[in-house]
Amino acid sequence: MNKVSTCIKVKVAIIGGGPAGTGTILKAMKDNSFEEYADGGIALVESSSDLLVGSITKFLVESDTLSDVFLECTQGSTNNYLPLAQLQNEITEIKKYAGSPIPLNALHTFLQSLGKLIENFFATNVQCKLFLRTTAQKIVIKKNNEFDVFLNNGSIISAKHLIIATGGISVNGLQDEFNFRDGIDLKAHSKKTINAHDIIQGKSNDLIAKMRSKSKIIILGGSHSAFSVADYLIKANKNLKDNSVHIWANTKPKLFYLSKEDAQIDQYDDFTESDICPITHRVFRLAGLRMNGRQLYRKMLVLGDEEIEKRVTFNLISNQAHKLNEELKSADLIIHALGYRFNMVDTYNESHDPIYYYGSTSFHWVNDHCNLLNEQGQLIPNLFGVGLASGFIPKANAGGEPSFTGQTNGLWYYQNKAAELILNNILNL
Repeated sequence: MNKVSTCIKVKVAIIGGGPAGTGTILKAMKDNSFEEYADGGIALVESSSDLLVGSITKFLVESDTLSDVFLECTQGSTNNYLPLAQLQNEITEIKKYAGSPIPLNALHTFLQSLGKLIENFFATNVQCKLFLRTTAQKIVIKKNNEFDVFLNNGSIISAKHLIIATGGISVNGLQDEFNFRDGIDLKAHSKKTINAHDIIQGKSNDLIAKMRSKSKIIILGGSHSAFSVADYLIKANKNLKDNSVHIWANTKPKLFYLSKEDAQIDQYDDFTESDICPITHRVFRLAGLRMNGRQLYRKMLVLGDEEIEKRVTFNLISNQAHKLNEELKSADLIIHALGYRFNMVDTYNESHDPIYYYGSTSFHWVNDHCNLLNEQGQLIPNLFGVGLASGFIPKANAGGEPSFTGQTNGLWYYQNKAAELILNNILNL
């Protein structure tokens, strides 16, 4: 006997209930506009048993933003919807880190508890449907620009607007389709290769502990994760000697500063006017290294009154591919810190033909209003992407330096500017 599918009709469906997926919900609550947002129905689909937590608290490093940012979602009118008094202990713990970064695993109880409040709210609100421990298997875009989302439990969600917030997947440099650099065969060194993602989740502590004082470690990639894992390594293994960790990247790292004057006081001048955010006047507001990774690089450059850090070096790959190849051969450990790719759900039209996305090759899945783009780079009406590796680049009043071309990732954007852009589109503001 064939199983009969249940169809749920809503105005908005959200796939992914982590920090990005719950961003529009918390933003609407904070701005006291949730009733308007939920009018017509909201369906939220999350693969795990907890909302809001995502994978962020699995990382054994500190946040690259101030701890205060994580409490912003509890401000405004959020208390009108959620009994935040129940989070008094969790909020107090986070406030102990005020004005500084916080270990990401220390956020777990707060995020899990806040997620539980959202879960309870959904359970008592007739406009809201919640699907925990459930995954979206495919999306069908209909001719009227609405969506059918097929779930693994047999249900179908029919929605006028669809938000994809399924997170990012760590790039595997050993995969066939990944070309790190012409003439460099990463597969040849696969037996001594590990992903930065695994290291900063504590999955390789035994391996790190076994590193000798004269071990040679190569990190491929120059992003936040590359410097975070380098900082993690030298703190986890105090025996590492000078020139133990070598970071190799295609572009020179950048440093975040609150102002041009702060950068100049620090004797940092590697920026131009196009690297300054016109709204906040911060230097490399988006592209700059922050917190522990930033401090490590400052020490490597001997900026301000920092003592030089000799255990970690930085190298540009340009015109040095041969040298890098030799370095890889002699390395004891090779770490891939090559970023993340967007975890997109398979998508089809009503004729069951697959739909391809611009981000598959460009890594920019969305435009500056968080609309997902088809393979020609045209926006797909009513379809939005947000979260890690979505490729969002802020424009105009969204802030950021004009020179920025990378990916904007961070809880503040998920719960504020990106959420605001999506809400404005859905609510026709």
